This record gives sequence, C-alpha cells and structure tokens, in this order.
Amino acid sequence: MCEVGGKVVLVTGATQNVGLGIARAFGAGGASVVVNSRDPDRSAAAAKQLEHETGAAALAVAADVTDEADVAAMVGQV
Repeated sequence: MCEVGGKVVLVTGATQNVGLGIARAFGAGGASVVVNSRDPDRSAAAAKQLEHETGAAALAVAADVTDEADVAAMVGQV
C-alpha cells in the first residue's frame, strides 16, 4: 500500500466485508478514516471499532452514495 500516514480517506461501504477491511488497512497505515454506510448506527459502531483496533482517528458519516445530495453533504462533512 502507498504511504497514507497523515492523509484522510473516505471509505464507502465501510461497515462490513471488503469495505471494513479497506478501512482497517488505511487506519493501520496511519490515515484518518471516514467510515460511510447508509445506516448511522452501523457507521458509528464501525468507526468506534476502527479507532479501537488501529488507533486511527475515525469519523462516521451516514450517506446513501446513490443520492447526489447525500454525497455532497458527506463530502462537506469530510
């Protein structure tokens, strides 16, 4: 993986399976990770888990990536 320390990454679908694995890898590499899914509770739980497992700063942002307004709001938060 390329150097990600000090970077901010946004991982969509980050509460399970491949997305969660990607978020863990970025967090372990020193990046701050924005955890996204449509479900705010799952996003928050995954961000908390990520912080605990990797020590990375994590922000949970619930948004539907098929909705342009949700995506714009998510990017604004990031």
